[in-house]
Amino acid sequence: MMAHKTIETVRQHLDELLAQDSVLGASLWNELLKLHPADIAQLFAMLDEDEFRPVFLALPEGIRKGVFLEFSDPQKVFCLSFLDDHARTSLLGSMPLDELTDFFDSLSDEELKRYLKLLHRKDREQVLSLMQFNPESVGGIMDTNVLTLMQDFTVEKSVHILQRVQPRRELHQQIYVTNRENQLVGRINLEDLVLKGPKTRLADIVRQNEFVAQVMQDREEVAKQMMHYSLTTVPVVGNDGVFLGVIESQTLVEIIEEEASEDIYRISALSPIKHTYFETSFTRLLLQRSSILMMLLVLQSLSTMILEY
Repeated sequence: MMAHKTIETVRQHLDELLAQDSVLGASLWNELLKLHPADIAQLFAMLDEDEFRPVFLALPEGIRKGVFLEFSDPQKVFCLSFLDDHARTSLLGSMPLDELTDFFDSLSDEELKRYLKLLHRKDREQVLSLMQFNPESVGGIMDTNVLTLMQDFTVEKSVHILQRVQPRRELHQQIYVTNRENQLVGRINLEDLVLKGPKTRLADIVRQNEFVAQVMQDREEVAKQMMHYSLTTVPVVGNDGVFLGVIESQTLVEIIEEEASEDIYRISALSPIKHTYFETSFTRLLLQRSSILMMLLVLQSLSTMILEY
C-alpha cells in the first residue's frame, strides 16, 4: 500500500523528482530508491516513452539492473534501444539464462544479431585492447565477427537462433560453444542439431576441438596444424581461454600462398614484392631486380673468361 502511494506521488511530481532542485523532489527520489525493483517497475508502466528514458537513466546501476529484470519484454526492448553498448551488455549479462533465451524470441532478427554479439563483445574487446598483434601472429588475421552458442542452450533454442540469425555458410558446419564468461568449451557440428533431441543441452553433446590456436601464435605454425588435422576452421583464444575469433580455410590458403612465395624469393635471392606484377610499376620491378640481374651478368662474364683462358 505504501509503495503504491509513493509511486502515485512520484508520478504526479515527476518533473521535480528529475530536477532534484527541491526538498520534495529529493525526498521522493530517496523514497523511490527504497522500493523493491518490482514496485519501481510499476512506475515505468505508467510513463510514456519521453518520461521513461530520463527516469531509467537516472537510476543507480545496481537498482537499474533489478528494475530491468522486472520489465516486460516490450519494455526491455525499448529500454535497450536508447542505451549504449556498454549499458546493454551489462543489463543482458544480468539476466538469468532461461529468461535471456526467452527474451531472444521477442526480438527482431536484427536486434537478435546485435544483442547476441554484445553478450561476449565486452570480453573480447577487453582482451583485444590489451594486445598488440604482430602481423605474423594469429591475432593479426583472425575473424572476430563469429556467432557462438552458449553451452546451456538447448538444441531447440540453438536451431531457432541459427534460423533467425543465419550466420555465414562457412561456419555452419562447425559452431563453437562457450560459457557465460565467453570461454571456449568446445564445438558442435551442424548434424548434431539435427540428430539430437530438441531438449538436449549443448553441454551434453559438445565435442573437444582437435586444435585451438593461441592469439599470439605464429600464423604459419597454425596453418601447418590446420593442414595436419584437415580443419576448415580453427578457434582462437586469448587469456584464460576466452574465445576471440576463428581462422578460416580461405585465410589458410592465403597464408600458405604468402609463405610459399616468400620461400621462393629467398631461394632465388630476391626480395618479395608487396603487390602483384600487374599492380607493380616497371620502374619498381627494375630497381628491385636489377641487382640480381647485374650479379648474374658478372658471374656469366667471369665464367666465360675462365673457360676461354
